[in-house]
Amino acid sequence: MSHLRTRVIKIVEDRLCAGDRLALADTDSFLMSGIADSLKLTALVEDLEREFQITVEPGEFSPDNLDSVAAIAAYLAGKGVAN
Repeated sequence: MSHLRTRVIKIVEDRLCAGDRLALADTDSFLMSGIADSLKLTALVEDLEREFQITVEPGEFSPDNLDSVAAIAAYLAGKGVAN
């Protein structure tokens, strides 16, 4: 398991699962699974920005980038966050 993926999972568990273990595969959609809605995703983005010292631009705020562990990890890697 990559360090980046581990960090993403921890943030997702804290924000979307109330600290419980994430029970989704890396590619499962947070929205489709029901663990997140648009407000929770917005809060998750704030946590990601703070943790990884990035800015999620308005055009980047999309399910393609932020709706699963795999999508977030790929997005962060694309923003230059080290694994």
